[in-house]
Amino acid sequence: MHFYFSVSKTNTLAFRVTRLLVFFWAMTGYLLQAQSSDEKKTGTVDSVMAFSPFYMPVSYAFIQPCYFEPLSFVQVDTSMSGTAHYHEWLKMDKLYQNLGIYGQAHQSMGFIFYQNPGFQYLTLPFPLTFTRQQDVPFYDLQTYYTRVAYTFGISTGNQAENHFDATHAQKVKGITIGVNLHAYLNQGDFVNQKSGRFSGDAMLHYELPSKIYGLKISYIYNRLTFQENGGLADYKNDTLTPAGVYDYHAFLKNVSPQMQGYAVNTPTATSKITGNDILLQQYVNLHFKDDKINLGTLTHSFQYKDFKVLYTDPSVDTVLYANYHASDSTRDSLNFYYLTNTLQWSNFSPFEKISDKKYFIRVAAGITHEYLHDNVAREPFSQRIHRLNKDSLFRFTNHTAILFARTFIRLFGCMDVRGGISYSIAGYTNANVQAEAALQWTINRQHKHFFGIEGHYYRLSPDYIYNYYQSNLFRWDTAFPTRDIMQLGAYWSIMDIKVAFNYFALHRFSRFNADLQPFVFDKTAHLLQLHFYTPFKYKSFGFNTNFYLQYSTSDQLSLPLFAGKATVYQAFHFFKRKLHLQIGVDAMYNTSYFADGYSPVLHQFYAQNTIKTGNYFYLDAHLCLRVSRLTFFFRASNLLAGLPNNNHYFTTLYYPMENRHFQIGINWRFYD
Repeated sequence: MHFYFSVSKTNTLAFRVTRLLVFFWAMTGYLLQAQSSDEKKTGTVDSVMAFSPFYMPVSYAFIQPCYFEPLSFVQVDTSMSGTAHYHEWLKMDKLYQNLGIYGQAHQSMGFIFYQNPGFQYLTLPFPLTFTRQQDVPFYDLQTYYTRVAYTFGISTGNQAENHFDATHAQKVKGITIGVNLHAYLNQGDFVNQKSGRFSGDAMLHYELPSKIYGLKISYIYNRLTFQENGGLADYKNDTLTPAGVYDYHAFLKNVSPQMQGYAVNTPTATSKITGNDILLQQYVNLHFKDDKINLGTLTHSFQYKDFKVLYTDPSVDTVLYANYHASDSTRDSLNFYYLTNTLQWSNFSPFEKISDKKYFIRVAAGITHEYLHDNVAREPFSQRIHRLNKDSLFRFTNHTAILFARTFIRLFGCMDVRGGISYSIAGYTNANVQAEAALQWTINRQHKHFFGIEGHYYRLSPDYIYNYYQSNLFRWDTAFPTRDIMQLGAYWSIMDIKVAFNYFALHRFSRFNADLQPFVFDKTAHLLQLHFYTPFKYKSFGFNTNFYLQYSTSDQLSLPLFAGKATVYQAFHFFKRKLHLQIGVDAMYNTSYFADGYSPVLHQFYAQNTIKTGNYFYLDAHLCLRVSRLTFFFRASNLLAGLPNNNHYFTTLYYPMENRHFQIGINWRFYD
């Protein structure tokens, strides 16, 4: 099935939206006619809030590549309540600071800290768009599951947005195969703001009928491309720039309705980030004499990851960089790869489901060897002043061995105890320690009613970028100490509703400052956090909130006191429940605070205490139509933008949110 949209530059926004809606209703009418014959074969159409009876149940779980635990599967939600949340940071469980359009850099407004053991060159700020092994779903299904979704959007600046997702999972003769594709393209409203994404993953799992041997192979490809405009230019005055265009302060005063008329910091810069990730995991279940003798499972995991990060700007504004070291153009790159081998023993298999027994003990232990190689030749800091010949260049390598153990124990059918520890030997991460412990009481397992407490401790070397970095625009060679990070938490949950309290202590924490230089906190930062996630459904009515209350004792870690989002929707049923209609409204708000700025050349957020953002509402509305397994939606986003004194929508300094825009989308699932 193909959909084609022809969009002329001379068309008005209203005409273009009208044309899309006509197409939308035509398709709906066609499907209503087809529904009658389909219903004779399958039975009554399900209600909007229920799982579809048209297919054999499909569930999925996420698996850590090495430090796996017994799997807990979640059934695919076929309701249309979240269909209009077509990309990740629109989803209700996500609350992210971003650069205005989807796909570009982002970080959670609610403080989160988690890091896998091992070497970390830099933490890329793309958690929702850069796929990792732990983001690849593993499906539990009988036959196959397919989902195709496409969204087309138009902004008031006549810029187009295209978003495509496809998933296919199938089980054939004991082999489970899964493939996911994601593509996104948005030109943005402002100068040099393009965002592009293409990522795909493929997974294959096979286990012998005897269950003695199993194999998993998965591959991930990521490609992110950006036109990096650095945000609106801030000339600290209210006059036109020398080029006759408007600046950041003029934007706050609604001086020009033309988004292309505002000056940006880096009008010619681009970034390209690519990555390949291959995982080969094989395991042997040491079970003998019809499982009467069980010696556990031996698992070997091999993983290869490479990252290429390229930033180019043929016309650098040297005023932007306090530590400038190059000509008027730059081409900065990072190019490195990891090789990881893990051997572990456990008394459960990597694809074993959580047992429903009242008592069990699951344990695992092993060793990981990690090797990193930096492919870009760099000049040692001690030799830069003398500018020696090319023989002075070197390539960084790192070897690390990681010992680890973890356990999962259930007692009395209602008490779950989890724990884990890892210790690194040699290399940059020598003597790093990570430890965690959690205790959960089950009040009612059928209703997913739990209460729990947990604790995490990290003694980690800072990301390598904080200690050593060399590019045309930045150079430093520091010796920052290890970080000590502690988290204590308690939570209560029932069904999908969860309330959690967390306390963080961040000692010798490292960040970037407003001059884009690394620094270490001068004192321990203490953070208190209360998190509410409260999805509620009753028949055809739904209401969902997700918000944080936070307080930090350090001005070097600025967070909103309150940040939250909410959605409310109502569903209606027509034509003997053949057609389902849902109308909903989404809102987001955060109190004003010194939100982090963003550096495109470093691909890092940085602390600043100059300008506050926040204290205004974002408002979106959506309409969904569902016929059988096909759902259409129309979404109007940032409805308040462009109103008098309402042009100042930012979650990141100098990066305005996308202006008022509209999307029309289709979501089609197959379950046969």
